[in-house]
Amino acid sequence: MRKHILLLSGLLLVSLILASCSSNLNRVEDPAKGVGVAFLTALQDHNYEAAYNLATGDLQAELGGSDFLQVYFPRSPLILGWTAETRPVGEETNIDNAMGMFGEMSYGDVSRVDYVIVLVPGGGGFEVAGIEIIPTQTNP
Repeated sequence: MRKHILLLSGLLLVSLILASCSSNLNRVEDPAKGVGVAFLTALQDHNYEAAYNLATGDLQAELGGSDFLQVYFPRSPLILGWTAETRPVGEETNIDNAMGMFGEMSYGDVSRVDYVIVLVPGGGGFEVAGIEIIPTQTNP
């Protein structure tokens, strides 16, 4: 009886290890989404310099400095959260390997907006090439 329990315990342990390994092998990392999330997290944390540093040189020149992000994404209302999905947008942007991160942001004043972040290869990974905010709804 004791050998039977040990054998079942051993089989269960091996099954759990194999399941863990296979789920890690099937998980696909999305480096573009990682940069987009880091950009939004920096804005949420009011770390405008970090968000600015994730931008391409062209976008940085257009912004003129991280101060512009502070005006565009002020401390109030706070960004509470967002949804995020990525997909290739090379055809729409005419930029090879460009990715778009799409979703909805919610703010502390209960408003929500749709957003699009364009991410392009560069700097050893992806960089933010542009962001568009599309107002969608404000709750009374």
